[in-house]
Amino acid sequence: MLWSSAAPLRRLPGTGDGHSAFVSEGGGLASRMADSLEEATLTAAEDALERALKLAADMAASRAELRVCVRALAELTRDVVNVATLRLERLDAASDDDD
Repeated sequence: MLWSSAAPLRRLPGTGDGHSAFVSEGGGLASRMADSLEEATLTAAEDALERALKLAADMAASRAELRVCVRALAELTRDVVNVATLRLERLDAASDDDD
């Protein structure tokens, strides 16, 4: 084996270009930054959800406002699915290690 790591690898949130980057799991700087990015993504989605619910209840909201809102929700949904996928990968890897 050319390279080995005592710590399992963690895939980082993607850049959207189809390439993945990996870091060693274990609390290093890059791993903590990825945790922060995931948390910020989830917080942004929660905030957007609250704004979207308010906008949906506003009968005076314009079509343009609603389109912008739908686009933002779609983009944030994609990001949240990515976070969920990354976390599932880590859970699966931890489960494999326990076997």
